[in-house]
Amino acid sequence: MTDQELVDFQSKVYKGVLEDKILVKFSNLISDSISRAVTDTMRASFYTNTEALIISPQDLKKVEFEDGSLMTFIPGLNYPFLSLFLIKPQKLSILGDIINNREIGKDQNLGEMERSIALEINNVIQGSVVNAISDIVDQSIFVGAPKGISVFEIKDIINRFISEHDKNNQKMVFTKIDLLSGGVEFAKAVFVFGQPMVYSLMKMI
Repeated sequence: MTDQELVDFQSKVYKGVLEDKILVKFSNLISDSISRAVTDTMRASFYTNTEALIISPQDLKKVEFEDGSLMTFIPGLNYPFLSLFLIKPQKLSILGDIINNREIGKDQNLGEMERSIALEINNVIQGSVVNAISDIVDQSIFVGAPKGISVFEIKDIINRFISEHDKNNQKMVFTKIDLLSGGVEFAKAVFVFGQPMVYSLMKMI
């Protein structure tokens, strides 16, 4: 892609000419990948609601995250992206009931099994998205080790990501994924990609 092609594409994206078309394809790709992977791994039916936006760094700073969730942060090592995985503790016991065909809500205590389920789903979502993104950008993507965080650390993580990867207020791709089963939302995953992803999405048109 020449410099002029990048300029022309960026202009069209910022004006919204291509944005909807690109993001619908991107969202469907991510949703299908995650739904299949989690359903196959957990042996229960899951589906996702996915929303993808091309936003400015300033808008990214305004995104709010709900407290009271178990949160995991995973950084990209060789590509500008970060991921956040959020799951409510009270939903973990229900998730365990569904996966193990138990009476839902009878036992709300969190055990090692429920925590293992959350970790496994985190890994599956992460792996599904990384594999899908690797195909889009045509390179292998490596990630760091998961780290448990609090809601109070998210803003610092996002601000650090912006300071490391933003150049001249360039657009970024923000993706929010809700994981559901039986109409109940169990987990939420958020992925933020730097400016290179905006250019890579041109191949999906």
